[in-house]
Amino acid sequence: MINSQQPASRSVNGAVRLRATFFVVALVLLAAVPACQVTVRIGPPAVPTPTPTLAQGRIPASTAARRPLSLPTNTPGRALPAPPTALPTAIPPGPAASATPTVRPTARVPQAPWLYPRANAHNTASTDLKGRFTARPRVAWTFEPPAGELLPAYLVAGDLAGQGRLEVVVAASGFGPFDNYLYALRTENGSLYWMAPVPFIVRWAPPVLLDLTGDGRLDLVVGGSGGEGRVWALNGQTGMELWHSQLRTATTGMTAGDFDGDGLPDVFATDYSSPTRIAQLLDGRTGQQRWQRNLSGTNYNIPLALDLDGDGRQELVFSAHDPSRYRERFYALRLDGRSLWEIVSTPTREQLARARAETGHITEFGYTSALAADFNGDGQIDIGVGTDLNYYVFRADGRTLWQAPTGMLGNNLIFRTDQNGEQTVIDSHYKVTDAAADDLNGDGVPDVVFGLSSDFDEIQVLEGGRIISRTITNLVSRNTVVALDGRNGQGLWTFTSNDYPLPEWGGAMSDPIIADVDGDGYKDVLIVSNDRHLYALRGRDGTKLWDWSNGEEFRKSPIFVDADGDGWGDILAIVGNRLIALSPYTLGVSTHGPPEH
Repeated sequence: MINSQQPASRSVNGAVRLRATFFVVALVLLAAVPACQVTVRIGPPAVPTPTPTLAQGRIPASTAARRPLSLPTNTPGRALPAPPTALPTAIPPGPAASATPTVRPTARVPQAPWLYPRANAHNTASTDLKGRFTARPRVAWTFEPPAGELLPAYLVAGDLAGQGRLEVVVAASGFGPFDNYLYALRTENGSLYWMAPVPFIVRWAPPVLLDLTGDGRLDLVVGGSGGEGRVWALNGQTGMELWHSQLRTATTGMTAGDFDGDGLPDVFATDYSSPTRIAQLLDGRTGQQRWQRNLSGTNYNIPLALDLDGDGRQELVFSAHDPSRYRERFYALRLDGRSLWEIVSTPTREQLARARAETGHITEFGYTSALAADFNGDGQIDIGVGTDLNYYVFRADGRTLWQAPTGMLGNNLIFRTDQNGEQTVIDSHYKVTDAAADDLNGDGVPDVVFGLSSDFDEIQVLEGGRIISRTITNLVSRNTVVALDGRNGQGLWTFTSNDYPLPEWGGAMSDPIIADVDGDGYKDVLIVSNDRHLYALRGRDGTKLWDWSNGEEFRKSPIFVDADGDGWGDILAIVGNRLIALSPYTLGVSTHGPPEH
């Protein structure tokens, strides 16, 4: 009798014997293979650096019909969000350098640009982008220019290529007549997008990114100095020239946007001319001058454009020295060049009493860019601007909302003695740099934060017109950040660092920016110091979150952008002769420079 189950049993037994045979063979082969090491790369593959392209030639501004432009209109900002209902958890100190790094997320999201030198058209140097810097950051990548030395000019970043990613623009100079460059770099890895030679040094009037040609893509307009005073417009995709406007000597202040609401770009620039200083309005499509007017003195700050009188056309707000009065003059110009108002700075009675016998007066000049915010919460825009003696907030009609002394003595005297023993006293000042504004204490009203620098007397000995020695005396050192309540100018907090060596002329904090650095729902402050450190301070109370340094000098304030498309903020800064990207993660190309500490 044939068993119907027998074929099935034989099939199962055969399969078992076959699997066993394969298992034994696999073990034998595995034993015969020598040991090897496998390296696994975490994160996205490296992007190869393209061959640098040197932009040449000139692209004339097209006269053909253009599509409507998408330009910044400089309208008052949105209402600030309410603060979190619960206080954030205290952040522990950052891990040691040997701690296990965090892996960078790879998801790409729309990135927040930094189109103006102070972040936006209102010069507030503030962004709503959140970060994850709960500990000291790490270097993601570095860029050192193949030609020229990086200049202490503000950075700007936008989607120049039109591919949903950011490019950052940085200036360099070899300090020769034909040795100046602009570089556009991809923020995700620091690779070169384009390189453009320019016939001037970019310092006082850094780039602004906007659409100049109507093609829906960003271009850039920049001002120059160093013997060739020009405003220069470049194609954002190629770095080639669109137009240039020749000035007399040097462009010291500049901004751009759609000032009159006609959908076309406008450019406003100030010029270090002799014997008079001038301001001028240019057509953003062609560079042709619309008007110019004289100023009281030199403007050393970034102008602001916004509608102050409600007529639908913006006014241009900035300050300039008034040497005849030893004061700073604040301007609000209409688009035809006429003044809406002009205000001369007014030292307090206590400040006037500090006048030095050597000069018989006290000087109040300003190098701080005006910024716009609703400081008193009345729904109307206000203007904040600083000098080396005071920080002022004006209403839109020019009336003073409040004035707060900055703590500067305002008498950095320079005594110059020539080879015949004759001494000349020069009433000079250390430049007080730009402020930032946003709600730091959670009351729904923007506050102001700025850095202070040291006060001193400097004795110079001249020989044959050359300075052969310098001596610093009467030093009052300040390596300090001050935050003021936007409603009344009262102090919110002060932070001073004496943790690191300072130059012989004392400490100086400068050019803060505001962002939620650690992602806790509250705004924080990033600021650089001449002690060669970047500081992250909690916006509510000024407590230090962390500091970072690689031993080199910070040339200018950082910017806070989403460099890699992960939805979180990264830090870009010029340190020494390199542009450095700082991240809470460790992916990217590590620096070969001095170690972080």
